[in-house]
Formats: sequence, structure tokens, C-alpha cells
Amino acid sequence: MADSPNAKFSDTFWILIIIFYFAFHVLYRTALGGALGLDEAEIILDAQSFRLGYGPQLPLYAWLQRLVFLVTGPTIFGLSLLKNVLLCGMVLTLYFVLRTTFPARIAALGAASLILVPQFSWESQRALTHSVLMSFSAMFCFATLWLLARRASGSNFTLLGAVLAVGGLTKYNFAIMPVAVLLSCLCFPQMRANLFRWGLAGSFLLCAVLLAVPFVWVLQNPEIAFDSAHKFEMVDQIDVQTFSFAGVIAVLKATFNFLLLPALVLGALLIFSRDRTVMPPPATDLERLMHWTIGVALVLLLIGTTVAGVTNMKDRWLQPALLLAVPAATLWLLPRLTVTGNRRLQQIYISFMILITLALPVHFFKPGANVAARFDRLMPQVTATMSSDAVLIADQWVAGNLFYYAKDRRVVKIGGRDNMPEMGDLVLVWVGSDLVQGQNLLLEALPKDKIAYLETPKVFQAPYRFSGEEEFFTLSVARVVRD
Repeated sequence: MADSPNAKFSDTFWILIIIFYFAFHVLYRTALGGALGLDEAEIILDAQSFRLGYGPQLPLYAWLQRLVFLVTGPTIFGLSLLKNVLLCGMVLTLYFVLRTTFPARIAALGAASLILVPQFSWESQRALTHSVLMSFSAMFCFATLWLLARRASGSNFTLLGAVLAVGGLTKYNFAIMPVAVLLSCLCFPQMRANLFRWGLAGSFLLCAVLLAVPFVWVLQNPEIAFDSAHKFEMVDQIDVQTFSFAGVIAVLKATFNFLLLPALVLGALLIFSRDRTVMPPPATDLERLMHWTIGVALVLLLIGTTVAGVTNMKDRWLQPALLLAVPAATLWLLPRLTVTGNRRLQQIYISFMILITLALPVHFFKPGANVAARFDRLMPQVTATMSSDAVLIADQWVAGNLFYYAKDRRVVKIGGRDNMPEMGDLVLVWVGSDLVQGQNLLLEALPKDKIAYLETPKVFQAPYRFSGEEEFFTLSVARVVRD
């Protein structure tokens, strides 16, 4: 591929467009402000220290967020900065992978097709944290393996080992990507020859060394590390009599949900804007590897869910398996479209970007939404009712917001019983005015052998943002009395 001045200009243009979009979202989320969302509240608490484990979440995102906070402080800007750097990195990584085979414009349209995937374009801006890092790591892993498949070298195998370790510290489902790519490369003689060397064993060894200490913690704390396993709704025992296709159906349903919107968009373009006068070129090696990777990843998921007895699957858990699906479909579609069809696709991308930008504040600040909660108004009233050394305890979302709006106070998240102070003044804070809810939270917060009760709670209210005086956000605050 010629590296002409025009090609360099085109690369610079598309790269700047990608960077600008995500830089805008950093500033946009910061300007919108409001309370913290659920995932933001979780990570702002976790990122207050470096630890080997953060409950069921692997530690890398919290470590990175901690480093960002050392510069920005625990702010919405810092939260949005890390997330959008990772999202931008994922799109740029895909762009550079595609540029090894395609002209800049085709590579840009292929990379930008991720905007059609709600899990990437909407959910990542709305809520996600750890899944964003996992998706970036999976994309970078594919890029590294593609680099090795084209040209093996010691430095590239070292890079692969580091990338595998990074991905291994994001989310457990990251493993789908490297396994699927490696198995897919077996089908390509030249890729197989380049990849399956002693250097690959060195990559695995480096990965194992880098992951040893964090995963020793996982093995020593399985109840904490795998606390979220119940989400899979796994069957305890599987045999010929009890076997069902619930796991297979769950994977197919999640795949359908993940791909429905981009399939509708790309399908409509194929129907109404297809150029029937042009003979499409054969698939490139990169495209074929992408197709094989998607297929192998889905087969692995179907086998894994069946063997493990999984009966529930969320579409966001499929990101490492389906990350390449929409870009691959877009690359297949582009040479089959008319000039007008290509222009329509770019217009659809822009429309999605505008729609997401307009929809975010509507979603964030609708009455009852987490970001619309008025912690900013209520926290001065809440803290005025207690001593300066009182320890605030609350569930994850409330605790994150208590810390964000009262950084001079000690806040403890319910769920880590070892973190509950044995002595001192404890104050429980919860949403709503239901005393039973507060009592249940107290039972969850303290060890079973501890006897405690709540004093009469104080209730504070403020209207949700932009709701007028119609709907109110309510916090209850009660001192914990321990025998």
C-alpha cells in the first residue's frame, strides 16, 4: 500500500475526527454533571486505593482510574476521561488494523461502524466501565495477533504476552478473543506458521508471570471473586435427563439483541442502495480471519454455556465474541453499495452521533434517574445531623455519591463486612423512607453475630433535576446503635 502524501493526509483527517468525537464526550459528560451513575459510583470508591481484588471485578480498571484520579482528582472529568480514552483507543486500533489492508476511507468507515452497536456507542457512554477496558483489550489483542500472523518476531511475541496479561485483568470473558483468533489462524497456513512457534509459548509464560499475583488472590478469595456468578443462573447438575438448550437459546437471544440494530441498518442499505453493476472483490485475508474469529468465538460460547449449565446470557457479555461482527459486515457491504449508498452510510453514522448526544441528557435527567438524584442539595443537610468523625455506610451507588459530595467524610460500602469499623459512630444512609429497607441494609452490613438497631431516621427530600416539584429524591439517615 503506497504511503503517499494524500494517504497521510487522509489518515490524519480520520484520526482527528475519531479523537475529536471522544474528546467531545469527555467534556460533554463533565458539563452535564449531576450525580454519579451506578458504575461511576462503584469505580470512584474502588479507585481510592490499589488492591489486588475489588469484589467480583478484576482490578485493572480501578488501578487505571486511580492513576487518572492522581492527576484529575475524583471527578466526573476523570471518570469520563479514562472511559473515552479507552473507547477512542479501541476505534483507532481497529482503524490501524484495517489500514493494513484497506484505503483510509474504507478503514475509517469500517472502524466507525461500531457506532451502530448500542453496547459500544450508547451503553458505554451511559454506564459501562470494566467492559469498556475489556473491549479495548480484546481489540488490541486481535490487532497484536494479526500483526504476528503477518510477521513473527520476538518483540511481537513479547507484546502479545503483555496484552494477554492486560486483558486477563479486565474481565474473565476477555479470554474468548485470543482463543478464538488462535484457533482461527490454524485454518490459514501462513498465519499458522508465523504464530505457532516457541515464541507463542514465551507469550503464555510472560502472561502467566504477570497474572500470577492477582490470580493467587482470586484463588484465595473465590467467594468474593466469583460473587457475580449467580447472574449466569447456572444449573447445578447436568445429565442426559436434565439437559436442556437453555444456554444455547440464551446465547442466540443475546447475539440477536447485540446485532439487531446494525443488521437493520446495513440490511436496509443492501436492499435499497446495492450496486448490481459491480463485481465485489474476494474477501481479503484480514476479512476471512475476522469471519473465522466471530464464528469460532460463538461456537466456543455455545459449548461453554452448555457444559457449564449457563441459562442466562446478557448481550454485553458477548462483546469479545461479536466485537468484529459489525465492522466485518460493513467491509463486506461497502464494495456492494452505490456511491449514494456509501454517502448514506456516512450520514447514518453522523445521525447516530447526534442522536446519542441528544439522548444522553434526556436519559440522565429524567425523573427517577440516578444522575438526576439531588445529592448535591441533600448532603449539606445530611452531614449537619452527625459528628465530623461519623462513618457513613450505604449501598454501592449511595456510598459512591456520598463520597463524591462529601470527600472529607469516611464512607464505607455495604458488602465488604471486613471493612466495617468495629468502633465509632456509624450512620446508615439509604434511598427512600422505608424503615424496613434500612433495617435490611443494616443486617447486610454487619456480621451476623453483631446486634444492632437503627435510631429513628431523619428523612430529607429534594426534587429531581428538571422535575419541578412533581417527583422527589429522598434520603433516609439513621444512626446505628450497637450492643
